[in-house]
Amino acid sequence: MAKKKHFFSPRLMIQLAFTAITNGYMAGFARKTIYQGPAKQICLPGLNCYSCPGALGSCPIGSLQAVLASRDFSFSFYVLGFLMAVGALCGRLVCGFLCPFGLVQDLLHKIPLPKKWKIRRIPGEKKIAHLRYAILILFVILLPSLAVNDIGQGDPWFCKYICPSGTLMGGVPLVALDTASTPAQSAAPSSLSPAAGGISPSLGGPALTPSLSAGPSLSGGLQGGQNTQPAVQSVSGGYRDAAGPLFNWKLTLLLVLLAFSIVYYRPFCRFLCPLGALYGLTNPISIYRFKLLKDRCVNCGACKRACKLGIDPVKTPNSPECIRCGDCIRACPHKALLPTLGIKRQKKNASGCSGNCQGCSGCGK
Repeated sequence: MAKKKHFFSPRLMIQLAFTAITNGYMAGFARKTIYQGPAKQICLPGLNCYSCPGALGSCPIGSLQAVLASRDFSFSFYVLGFLMAVGALCGRLVCGFLCPFGLVQDLLHKIPLPKKWKIRRIPGEKKIAHLRYAILILFVILLPSLAVNDIGQGDPWFCKYICPSGTLMGGVPLVALDTASTPAQSAAPSSLSPAAGGISPSLGGPALTPSLSAGPSLSGGLQGGQNTQPAVQSVSGGYRDAAGPLFNWKLTLLLVLLAFSIVYYRPFCRFLCPLGALYGLTNPISIYRFKLLKDRCVNCGACKRACKLGIDPVKTPNSPECIRCGDCIRACPHKALLPTLGIKRQKKNASGCSGNCQGCSGCGK
């Protein structure tokens, strides 16, 4: 008998809690401001837009672009080290549990529709999935580094032209909260303010300053150990007017992805997300991973049917596409799939070992 599915699963509860905690600056929504205090120097593991009025931390992809696009800094040991550490620890577990935009897509996909309306597969989806690597290389790394203006400053291209998470969490709230009649609350305009001739990249504006790139002087986040930005940045007085064609493009892209998420599971994560592309590369080698016990597996296909991403865990239990939601583990009637910490210890061969490890669990290799 199939197990009854509950809407509020443990994974969903973790997603909701993490999103609420990391975007819990309610004063930002009430005062129409962006928090820029010390916590903004900390990178969060998922796509968490810096420009969201409620955000208490920074997005690693946005932070990386801010450094690469800066005329003063060219490399961020902090951001890259953070991404490498998170990837090595848990891979795309972040996508399944700790990404706010992943949560939005999950909730939309739970909207009940006739089964025939839900799309399990689309033609060429495996090839289309390579697009996210192209976006990572081109929009996150090369263009911010190489496409610079006369003074050597680049743009955060992914944030500015693509990121739907930034549009949803930053751009839309900024425009919705903006009232042209409200005076700016910050005495010193910054690169995020229309008063300084710029707007947030979530609205399609120019480059963010390295102050959001998180971290001490390694990434340019602090100057002389002191934060040069005000703790609270006003977002009032001009964002609605500044939202032009580029914002309309990003809003259209967001709406298409949100609508598609209702019938097709996580289209942004599968095809466009550069952060998922990075973490996916570490899935096969991360410490936390899935393990297939071949002596228990009977090839019933239950795990493959349970996977919304079309992965066959028998063939690739740690596929770069896997967000480690655990559906395959729960679906296996023989407990042949297990989460594990992939730290191998060398053991001496058991007596009588033939050297053929397939199907053998005797020595624990």
